[in-house]
Amino acid sequence: MIIVFDLETDATIRDARGTTREEQVKNLNFSCASVLSIPIESVYAYGNDTDAIISTGTMKTYWRNSQSDIDIMLAAFEAATCLVGYNSNGFDFLVLRKHYKDKQQYHRHLFKSLDVFSRVRDVACFWPKLDNLLKRNGFDTKTSNGLEAIKMCAEGRLDELKAYCEADVRCCAKLALASEMFVDVPNGVGSITVPGHVFNIQSFLKSMKV
Repeated sequence: MIIVFDLETDATIRDARGTTREEQVKNLNFSCASVLSIPIESVYAYGNDTDAIISTGTMKTYWRNSQSDIDIMLAAFEAATCLVGYNSNGFDFLVLRKHYKDKQQYHRHLFKSLDVFSRVRDVACFWPKLDNLLKRNGFDTKTSNGLEAIKMCAEGRLDELKAYCEADVRCCAKLALASEMFVDVPNGVGSITVPGHVFNIQSFLKSMKV
């Protein structure tokens, strides 16, 4: 099973305790986490038809105030073949780390993590925003933003928060299933084309011989 996931927090990084960005991220609390589970068979069956692949998946949103939700989500992570996110290694996993009772499990999950953001960042040599990549590659853009998601949580607009988080997961899945990615690099570099073997799910599965 392939899992694509995203989480929202109830505060900004600058409002969190800590003297470094990593410490601040670790001290954030997530409000909800949305998880899209896609059968591996779908990736091979539908080729480049990302909508068809995503349609075979099942979406579930988990909440921080439910320990059973957290346990079920981490169990799903454990059973998955790969865990796909956008800046998941540098943000989402750091936020979740405090919820791991077994730190070896935390590293096992990182070992099978496909962080689309970090892979594109490392070859494009700048921090690409998810919305910019979606727009540049002809996909639907984000339905809101992280600051508004914090307000949704604070104001009890949980249905809106859930819908936003799930939409972000689908956006990430579309990028991760693309055969190539167009990136507009600033500072006069222009546009580059990132080949799929750098960032996509298909190549990641092949590297794992799945």
